[in-house]
Amino acid sequence: MDWWIVKQLRAMLLEDLREFIPDGYFDGEVEQFKLNDGIENSKHFSSELAWGYLAGTLGKKLFFDTTTCMSARQVSACEVLMNLGMLAGAEAAHGATEQLSKKAKKLGISDRNAGNVAEQLQNDAIPTLSDNVEGALEQYVKYLQPNEAKPFLSLLSARPAIAITDILADDEHPNIRILLDRMTRSLYACDYSAVLHSSASIFETLAKDIVGLDSIKNQTLSAFFDRYRKDSSLPNEILDYIFSIYKRRNNEPLAGHGSTNTPSIIQSEAVILAELTIALVKIERQLHNL
Repeated sequence: MDWWIVKQLRAMLLEDLREFIPDGYFDGEVEQFKLNDGIENSKHFSSELAWGYLAGTLGKKLFFDTTTCMSARQVSACEVLMNLGMLAGAEAAHGATEQLSKKAKKLGISDRNAGNVAEQLQNDAIPTLSDNVEGALEQYVKYLQPNEAKPFLSLLSARPAIAITDILADDEHPNIRILLDRMTRSLYACDYSAVLHSSASIFETLAKDIVGLDSIKNQTLSAFFDRYRKDSSLPNEILDYIFSIYKRRNNEPLAGHGSTNTPSIIQSEAVILAELTIALVKIERQLHNL
């Protein structure tokens, strides 16, 4: 994870939880985590071990034990803080133990198991804790305004925005899978006009696949929608909704065409649209297979 972005995330979390943090909580040194000066970057490792312990302890207490009234955003912030603290401690411990092991080998002496600890931290603990941080962060960013969330989205780049493609039928068209992944990534990037664009493209691709005629492969959805309505297993009201999404794509700024106007689609609409698109693809496919 990018250190500078993580540092900003820590600041955001502590600001959200400011009213629950005792005065001077993060200011003092934690003596038991102060490493020997002979370790390179000992000051940094000591600081990270202490911060990790304090953050993990506070986050865990607030998340699991507090009876104080908290907002949903604050509860989510507690979970991120708890996992971020544990990750910080593990990464600092890995840096220190790895360095000790290398120094011991260079001197030809026993590393007192430091190498094994460093290996376990690198291969087991840190990947698991990183995954926990990203899972908690995925939830936390949903409570942030787009401009607040944007700096932290890169921390989620190694993960699918929403793990939805795995729940599709195995024989789902690969183009629909690609478009669904694009749509969900756009949602997490707060690019809501791109969510609309992807949704309309998904419906158009689905319609062409359901009708299955070579003659419509290069046609727009509006050109063959009456035929799709005939072949589809979805109710007319749902088909009307699908067509309305397609038409809105053509009129919404930045969704279908370049524009100097500001897009009107908002976060809540994009979330609903993404979830409905996923559901309707599954329903259409299941009914059609029947």
